[in-house]
Amino acid sequence: MNKTGIEYLDYTWNPLAMRCAPVSEGCEHCWHLRMANRLSYNPVIDEARRAAFADSHYSPYLDEKELESPLHVRKPGMWGVQFMGDLFHEEVQEESLWEIFATMAETPQHTFIILTKRPERMCKILNDIMF
Repeated sequence: MNKTGIEYLDYTWNPLAMRCAPVSEGCEHCWHLRMANRLSYNPVIDEARRAAFADSHYSPYLDEKELESPLHVRKPGMWGVQFMGDLFHEEVQEESLWEIFATMAETPQHTFIILTKRPERMCKILNDIMF
């Protein structure tokens, strides 16, 4: 979790270390891909994370400590979810999504904002969760 200067958010929350794969022209100048390139070479980051940032076909790495971040903030806030990637990327395992949504369900004081370029997968997953 990071405090953010984005006017409509209080925090960004990236429970997954991942590299998104471009899906549209809008992805051409994506800041996430530039950041993922940098992080894939960062020697301070463990090998599993570096691999997840380096290759969009590599399974995203679920960070258990980061997953719990919203649980430790009592004051209601606006949270941007997985802005370092796309929560509904094809390589994100459904089990990881269940864990992320469980954390959101356990913190009803917060509002979570999810952006995706994969609305078809989002609808399928959310239908599975809800019904």
